[in-house]
Amino acid sequence: MNAIDLLNAQQLTVDGLFAQADRAIRLDLKERLFVSIADALAIRATIEERIFYPHVLGEWTEEALRESLQEQFGIKRLIADLLELRATSPGFEEKLQILKEQAQHQARSEKSGLFPKVTEVVDDDQLRSIGHDMQSMMDALEGTDARYLVRGRSGALMRGLRTRKKQIA
Repeated sequence: MNAIDLLNAQQLTVDGLFAQADRAIRLDLKERLFVSIADALAIRATIEERIFYPHVLGEWTEEALRESLQEQFGIKRLIADLLELRATSPGFEEKLQILKEQAQHQARSEKSGLFPKVTEVVDDDQLRSIGHDMQSMMDALEGTDARYLVRGRSGALMRGLRTRKKQIA
């Protein structure tokens, strides 16, 4: 599967988990669903930041990547905040709803902004190769406490983009 198809499929899984959480009445179930959502979003952020973004970084994609990273940072921050709360805590459900909205917004932004730019500059064989590497990392992270990876690499990638922009200017 190519990298973009993999990310789109992964987002469908996340959307399904959010839909289940929306319907959940029992708080313990809602909390377990949040853990699954947090793991899935952390895995997505990890494979994007470590594999996808570095492979597709170029003049055509730089601004869209910067926007995706900024949105991803906000998502990771919300996950970190929610990890400190119980489902019974004041604000848990509201923050979970904000997380849903931000995750869906980022996915829509990538689908309409970043992904079309990537397909202009990265050929199908490369996208399949990147997708294979991403799937391997996803498989390795499945079943782990991936949600704790949210304290990761976004800052380093943002600094790299700023440095690249200064070099180009």
